[in-house]
Amino acid sequence: MDEYHNRAIPDRDDTEYAIIPWMIDFAQIIRRVSVQIYHSRITLQEKLQLALQIEMEMDRWLARLPERIKPDIGAYRLSQSALRDPKWARRQRLVLGIRYYNVKMLLFRPFLSHFTRKLRHPPNELEETIAKCLDAAMKTIEVIHDIYRVHTFFRCWWYNTTYVMFATSTLLLPMSKLGMCTDTMPLLRSVEMGVEILESMDESVVARKSVEIIRQYLRDFRASGAQQPASGGPGDGTEGLPPSAEAGAGGQSGFEIPEWAYGFGFPDYSFEGIARLLDDIGGLPMLDGD
Repeated sequence: MDEYHNRAIPDRDDTEYAIIPWMIDFAQIIRRVSVQIYHSRITLQEKLQLALQIEMEMDRWLARLPERIKPDIGAYRLSQSALRDPKWARRQRLVLGIRYYNVKMLLFRPFLSHFTRKLRHPPNELEETIAKCLDAAMKTIEVIHDIYRVHTFFRCWWYNTTYVMFATSTLLLPMSKLGMCTDTMPLLRSVEMGVEILESMDESVVARKSVEIIRQYLRDFRASGAQQPASGGPGDGTEGLPPSAEAGAGGQSGFEIPEWAYGFGFPDYSFEGIARLLDDIGGLPMLDGD
């Protein structure tokens, strides 16, 4: 909270400390996601409208960032002088990009969870938010994977394991229900990339445990593809799904993931939070609206 700041906030200049006021701004956006999307009892439609407003606020924040530390996202591309930027600017640019994708994934994840539970083709406005959530999850893994290939200093197990596991669990939600089909193949490739990231941190017990968990779900996913019937039928939950998804969802032939994965709340970056993720203890509250 702002009242706990006990020293002056740095100026918004061209120094390496200017990231601090911009991250304070972003923290306020994150607080809105936590309070208004995850910890409110409003309807799903009301959450959707709020989420779209918060997304616009995120994009305005992104557009206003200094060019030197603005992530390479969407319409914002690196300037020609990027290769001559100091190390701190390049690193801050990478960190801000990962943070942006992570929060966008958080912002739209309740709508993905709702769709996965209902297993119906969502209305257009909800379908768009689901696509944004999955895209942000895949981009999170892709950016971290690219960083790992070039910058070994980013191989810090704590945050990277949390980022990758949250992105992976997000991708596993639709994979668990749709099974192996055209729609889930891109998600599978991203999950496999996430496994590669975690395997590179094999000195970490948490990262190794994460790999074991994901590999188990991938085995179940591939097994579901071998066992699924040719198509679904009336009343099996596939009405309205794309044809490629119907085949995977027919007869509910996906695989089971922990109950808490559906209502995976606002990420807890404490040790206890990671332990809850890895130990599969269940009991996390459902935060989605019906």
